Amino acid sequence: MVASAGFLTGSVEAESCVERSGSPTLLFQNGSEVVPIVPAFEDYSYMLFDACDAWDLTVEGGGCAIYPMMGDINWNAVAAICDGSKVIVYDRRLSGRVGYSGAQAIIAHELGHLVCGHLDENDASIERNHAIELEADAFAAATLRRLGFSLEDIFSYEPLLSESPSISHPTKSARLAALAAGWNDPTAVMNCIGP
Repeated sequence: MVASAGFLTGSVEAESCVERSGSPTLLFQNGSEVVPIVPAFEDYSYMLFDACDAWDLTVEGGGCAIYPMMGDINWNAVAAICDGSKVIVYDRRLSGRVGYSGAQAIIAHELGHLVCGHLDENDASIERNHAIELEADAFAAATLRRLGFSLEDIFSYEPLLSESPSISHPTKSARLAALAAGWNDPTAVMNCIGP
């Protein structure tokens, strides 16, 4: 079973999880289509590892024990736990819309879902869904600030956000406020990191 949380559209239901060439590969159910997810290109891997390094989330031997993956998942990104492995899946087509800093912010947002334990939650209320998205946004902004990005860089994924709330995501204005809050007080997300 796979748990997941998405950047734009909520969770993407995983049909199955298999292993290929020693790396976990997710197969997502995308409507009636099963979409394979493959290991991410090196630049996306470095973005994830930089975000982990910003919070000293490395494990013995280096890295942050999260598999960076990519695939055509409806212009979205997701954090998932697949058979015990933490995975961040990024649809690289997003980069053409948001650029490097936006891609870094989206990956940091998904890292926030994993670090803050959002995938372990069973409360599917709209209010809680919105709260965890705002927490992941604040985490993303705090991460980018720690990495030396500007406030303008943090807002680079703004064009992807919806003005109207959905079941899984709050309004654009609420998400922008969470980004600003994370930037202005990066220590506010320390509860996710722990001691």
